[in-house]
Amino acid sequence: MAKRPLILLIDGHALVFVAYHAIKMPMNLPSTGEPIGAVYGFINSFLRIISDFEPSHCAIAFDRREPTFRHELFDQYKANRPPTPEDLPKQIDLIKKLMHVFNIPIYDSKGYEADDVLGTLSSQSERFGMDSLIVTVDSDTLQLVSKNTKVYISTAFNRKTYDIEEVSKRYDGLKPEIVPDIKGLQGDASDNIPGVPGIGIKTALKLLKQYSTIEGIYENINEVTPERIQNLLLQNKTTAFQSKDLATIRRDVPVHLNLESAEFPQYDNDELIQFLRSLNFNSIVKRLPQNNQMKKFKSVNTQILLTMK
Repeated sequence: MAKRPLILLIDGHALVFVAYHAIKMPMNLPSTGEPIGAVYGFINSFLRIISDFEPSHCAIAFDRREPTFRHELFDQYKANRPPTPEDLPKQIDLIKKLMHVFNIPIYDSKGYEADDVLGTLSSQSERFGMDSLIVTVDSDTLQLVSKNTKVYISTAFNRKTYDIEEVSKRYDGLKPEIVPDIKGLQGDASDNIPGVPGIGIKTALKLLKQYSTIEGIYENINEVTPERIQNLLLQNKTTAFQSKDLATIRRDVPVHLNLESAEFPQYDNDELIQFLRSLNFNSIVKRLPQNNQMKKFKSVNTQILLTMK
């Protein structure tokens, strides 16, 4: 059986922040003094992932600076996060330029987060007969895991690929689509999603194994024991449903996956080498994937592109 094409869907800001904090020693461009540590860390991670998974396609999504629909739903959403380091925005611009030179399409959408964009792109790739691998640090994206979509969580300390079985192991037998319900009960401190105060992961999993969803829990609220948990749920019903909504990744964002532009690799080798050398990344050049070294899926791509029309 022919290998299915694989699209790599990258959470740009997630990888940038991991790279930024992973490089402990300051790195600056000698000619200008401009900081480039996050750029160096990002390109190292990117090339490692490309080498490990050999995708036929690649796309990257970034968050936008303005508030999203989640901030409209809950004005304290992510309010606990520290401000972006002053030396990072210009490095993000450099990383976007790097992706442009790699000829990798960049996606974002006003009012949405990168997770929503990635969720939409993964849905589209599934409809087009492709496998997708979402590269991120965010466990929220585990709700996107399906037969044809996996999530690769890549942090400075841990790297793991999640399929349906691995998600089920992590959440005591529950399926990926229940992740928003887990967050609705447990909350998510990293995004300042409150959940139900007093309910932790063990209780959340126990309740969801009994009643399937948050809706199922409240439909059977009189059966919930112990009484303390029942009271917590009754007192925080609105918050539980709001938290689930905040944790639910949208998959209908107004973006459209262009498979032709997402084919990888299809960059100008000389242009890329020149850009890397302008950043003094000479050691990176020998690690670049060559256009004739990675498998392509031209016949499959043609069929998929015809399906899109």
